[in-house]
Amino acid sequence: MARIGRLRHKDDVLAVIRHGKKARTPYALIYIQPSKNLRMACVVGKKVSRLAVQRHRIQRQLREILREVAPSFSTPVDIVAVALPPAKTVESYTILKQAIISAVSKLQ
Repeated sequence: MARIGRLRHKDDVLAVIRHGKKARTPYALIYIQPSKNLRMACVVGKKVSRLAVQRHRIQRQLREILREVAPSFSTPVDIVAVALPPAKTVESYTILKQAIISAVSKLQ
């Protein structure tokens, strides 16, 4: 498996959001754009939860799901996952994972 890099700069994340393909789940928006290297970013804003502990938990879950999904791409891509407010009330990790995997499969 190729090493997964991070989209570190705001401009890179915004470029993927503006120009990439989009899929929506009840819990997150997934954006994918072809690139030279496999990179990803997870965005969890304060609209999702005011508590940093909850935002970081959601971010860790999204990051892990994207790590598992990343090898399924045949070419390197930039992936951005933007959490939506229902993500904090999701009943289990597996429900979140299934929703994101189905959205990513539509984008491939």
